[in-house]
Amino acid sequence: MKDAWYDFFVRKNEWIRREYERYVIEHIEEHDKLRFLHWLVLLRLNWHYRILRKKTPLLYENRDAGKVGNGGQKIGNAGQKRQKGSGREKLPYLKGAESRSTRWTPPHDMVRLLKDYDVVSFDIFDTLIFRPLDLPRHLFWFVGNELDMLNFVNVRTQAENRARDEKEQREGHREVTIGEIYEEIHRETGLDPERGIAAEIETERKLCQANPYMKYVFDTLLALGTRIFLVSDMYLPKEFVEQLLEKCGYAGYEQLLVSCDCQCSKRDGRLFQLLKDYAQGARADAPRIVHVGDNPETDIGMAQKMGLETFHYENTTVKGRPYRTDEIPGMVGSAYRGIVNNHLHNGYRRYDAYYEFGFLYGGLFHYGFAQHIHRFAAEHGMEKILFVARDGYIMKQIYDGCFTDIPSGYLLCSRISNLKMAAYCNRTAYLKEYVYRWVQEKMEISLGEVLENMELGKMIPELTPYVDPKERISEENTPALLRFLDDHWSQIRKIYEETIRVAGKYYGQYFAGTKKVLVVDIGWRGQAVLALRSLERDYWHFGCEIIGMLAASAPTHECQGQLQAGILNTYLFSPIDNISCFRFHSKISINNILLELFAGAPMPSFAGFREGDREYGGQADSRETGTSYELIFDVPEPANYETIAKIHQGICDFAELYRRAFADYPYMNRISGYDAYMPIRHIFKDYSFIKRFFGNYEFQDTVGGTAGKNSRTMRDIFRKFRL
Repeated sequence: MKDAWYDFFVRKNEWIRREYERYVIEHIEEHDKLRFLHWLVLLRLNWHYRILRKKTPLLYENRDAGKVGNGGQKIGNAGQKRQKGSGREKLPYLKGAESRSTRWTPPHDMVRLLKDYDVVSFDIFDTLIFRPLDLPRHLFWFVGNELDMLNFVNVRTQAENRARDEKEQREGHREVTIGEIYEEIHRETGLDPERGIAAEIETERKLCQANPYMKYVFDTLLALGTRIFLVSDMYLPKEFVEQLLEKCGYAGYEQLLVSCDCQCSKRDGRLFQLLKDYAQGARADAPRIVHVGDNPETDIGMAQKMGLETFHYENTTVKGRPYRTDEIPGMVGSAYRGIVNNHLHNGYRRYDAYYEFGFLYGGLFHYGFAQHIHRFAAEHGMEKILFVARDGYIMKQIYDGCFTDIPSGYLLCSRISNLKMAAYCNRTAYLKEYVYRWVQEKMEISLGEVLENMELGKMIPELTPYVDPKERISEENTPALLRFLDDHWSQIRKIYEETIRVAGKYYGQYFAGTKKVLVVDIGWRGQAVLALRSLERDYWHFGCEIIGMLAASAPTHECQGQLQAGILNTYLFSPIDNISCFRFHSKISINNILLELFAGAPMPSFAGFREGDREYGGQADSRETGTSYELIFDVPEPANYETIAKIHQGICDFAELYRRAFADYPYMNRISGYDAYMPIRHIFKDYSFIKRFFGNYEFQDTVGGTAGKNSRTMRDIFRKFRL
């Protein structure tokens, strides 16, 4: 009866279940002593969601503003506006590493706590074994796909509830088998039960994986000679659960007790009594038994009532839920939240803020982008994929970890250098970068320094008749500078054409002999790609069509024509695709800079080419024996390299976990740009984290429209934008 009441008041409403179980976990010590308080909370939740039919959270997102949550974080943001019908927006963990935000028992300490017991009992699902999903029922999406059935999550969930109701009426308990569940589905839909059972069991087999924390604890206790029992409230047959445990590396336990086999459950206490009977065996004295599990009601509350000692292993989803974005819908959203929560909150390791920055907010983007790049390249007959330095450094790593059929390369390509080389065919872009930007940004740079940046330093004496080279660039003297450039344009072209010739030796290695190449960059207007296209068409003549793929295009509409024509393509958003994300991102210019934090590289910026008598960071030109070129690099930025390495490790780890988890489901690799951007958007809701951990991040060159001369650190850039 108690179980039936719990099903009705808690389990049948997902909002109630989610909030009530979190409340119980956070107040577990008072759960038995002050049970009436929990009943009052449950009544309030039912009144809120069932009677009033509210769609906004009651206990947490609405009420946590200004309250201290796990790890001391204030949940919510008083400065943010409430969205209609959504309660207060969730925020990421802003104080540092999320994996350090909650109470943590290291695995070796867990072993010390458990090793002196005669018997250790483990819950299985969400304790020993994880599914890479936000909620257990989301597994039914995959089953429904195998069965070609719409709305299968609801069909399957409702069938199980009906089967349990009928079982309780007939036999006085609610423990059902998977066969009984699919008999209900058969009566409703006509689905062959054996086909349905086979599909669900195979899905469980493919998706379930060992919890690394509990695997360590289990193996160590086993090596110490501890008797281990496994106990689970589960509809799956014991034989399959045994196979699943073996697949996940669990062996050597003494007994496995599954509720549907035993026709009793942890929830009614009888499965724990059975555990005690098995553990007693022929012993004269009662063994000391401790049960380990994640459910506060059954694994803790009921186990204690049955005389067992307990250890509450906090559910990873419950721990991670306060900080997870809900804006990624469907299967990809469930996969993202499941992987993140399981990885950061299983307790096996703790990470630092930079690793988690990459894992949490850059992982889904880079993995989804790699999949998108490969799909696009295959569909459009690309023979090669070239990732532009430096932003393409980590992108190439993720791509190469997934694909080998379309070869990739790392292309040293300077946007600035390319603009210089393409100046004779696109003077507008050249002047915008080298003249107008300085004026617009009101930079403290002299006209002579402007020419130095253009690699025209030797022409400074010729500027004197037009304007004093020592003057700071301004709107007043810009016309004189432009007249000088126009009068000396033929001379300027000759200087740059020498660079073009030398650069052709390098780029020929990648483009010559190839008909179609995809050049990948992070963004924003595709200047590097378009410059390469112009140089190939008007000067090099390699016979190669160059198509651009950008992570995103923002904040302007300057390249809309190229986007519409397919010369440039994007993944996350652009002025013609995924407009809601484009508008959000484009509101604040600094967002471009922040996105580039994922794409740093542990190497200096590439600055350009020059003729060389010896090989210097490049290679001899294969077409002209005895000639070589030099690759010119900017000043190294070693202060950032350790941070970049940690970010990239987080990105790589997420990509690998996602790839392995869904290796049998290739459709899970179709991650939309919208879904990939949502974790990034989540961290952009509040800049506190970035200000705190990236304030000293250094920039040597122009970034995001901000000159490195005046903005050497991220803190300087925030100050410039008054954020």
